[in-house]
Amino acid sequence: MNSKKKFLFLPVEFKHREFLSKLLLASFASKAGFRVYVGSTNTISRVLNLKKYKGGIFFYKGGVDLDTLLKIKKKFDYFVILDEELGTEKKLYAKVAKRRIWPNTEKYTDRYFVIGKHGYEVSRDIFPEMKNSVRCTGWPRVDLWRKENEFLFKDKTESISKRYGKYVLFVSDFGYNSEKIINDRLEGIKNSNWKSLKNELSIRKKFSDNTFKEYNQFLKILKNYDRMKNCPLIIIRPHPAEDIDAWFDFSKELTNIKVIYEGEITPWINASSGILHRGCTSAIQAHMQGLPVGYFVAEKSNKQEGTPHSISQHLFTIDDLFQFCKRAISNNNKRNLITYHDEFKKMIYIENDKLASELIVEDLLKLQTIHEPSYQTNSKDLMIDILLNIKSNIKKLSKHFLKNKQKIGITPEAVKIPNGITKHETEDFLNKLDLNQRFKVKQIFKDCIEIEI
Repeated sequence: MNSKKKFLFLPVEFKHREFLSKLLLASFASKAGFRVYVGSTNTISRVLNLKKYKGGIFFYKGGVDLDTLLKIKKKFDYFVILDEELGTEKKLYAKVAKRRIWPNTEKYTDRYFVIGKHGYEVSRDIFPEMKNSVRCTGWPRVDLWRKENEFLFKDKTESISKRYGKYVLFVSDFGYNSEKIINDRLEGIKNSNWKSLKNELSIRKKFSDNTFKEYNQFLKILKNYDRMKNCPLIIIRPHPAEDIDAWFDFSKELTNIKVIYEGEITPWINASSGILHRGCTSAIQAHMQGLPVGYFVAEKSNKQEGTPHSISQHLFTIDDLFQFCKRAISNNNKRNLITYHDEFKKMIYIENDKLASELIVEDLLKLQTIHEPSYQTNSKDLMIDILLNIKSNIKKLSKHFLKNKQKIGITPEAVKIPNGITKHETEDFLNKLDLNQRFKVKQIFKDCIEIEI
């Protein structure tokens, strides 16, 4: 019998960063009576087309243009946002948050979930039309970093430790780490529908050039570090939005520095002896694990403020870098007693009794929407999947041949959604979450799955 339930759609743009947190949220939502669909952002148009009724909740990671939002609202009762790109930016929080919401779309946004109290206060001030829709819940992604959820990554963490032994993890988020990707991003701004973004072209150009210089300076430091006697292993984890090939090309010259882009980041942090970063949320994740956290302060760095900077040990020289890595390795089994930094508590909301995922679902339940039947796959969908697989293979071949053209920057779907979004992987994670709960998982079409109880 195809029972009717509330419809919740959770799009995923970058699998390594977003997928597991969406599954955690989906687990609580399905227990609360939702039928949840988790799909790549490429499946959004197919999901909109398959819906026969207006109803349900579209849960997105940021704002969309007005035309797209109106199309979504034709098929969904509610459009809600949890902006996974904002992080814990403090000084520029208002500016960055404002830039990520399209003009004239505030009144169509029914919920705006934020990571902490600072984000809550700022958001209510800068978005007057959705002031009453802002909720301070924390993030499902942060839920995964809590000590009580370490068990979810135990097997993978142990596997990494066996393969690489003791190491320090550098989590990159330069973003602009090749001429290819700079050209690609600037071209995207030129062609953007966002007038405010186009007006910032010269600012973005200057920022990208400065960041690229900082990146190249850091490469020189790493090369010198690699030559030092008895230097501990550093594993570099590229950001999913970077030119990952540029990192791999760089690492070919080195002995004690490896570049690895594999799976979700959490087990790589948990298996490490310490974290190096330049201002990203991995610093917060490591802080929650009681790991030493180091921030290499490059000259004229673009990122020397914010929570990740505040909770870190600041490294200024190559000797500082070497000593930090040595101490981290030698104290590998002596993780710090976790006492959250004051800055951490200002920026990140954590309720000890409940996860952010629970708080979000409790709030979503207050939104009244119709119940809908499950989507039934047909022959047309199967034919589309076959064509999409052919298209994907053609793209892979194209990337291979275009890779060396200096004016082309490529962020392929294989980097955003490696190995796709599948029933098997979903079931594996949900079974780890709750062995006593029988989740029903169905592959709807390529990179889109359905979850219910």
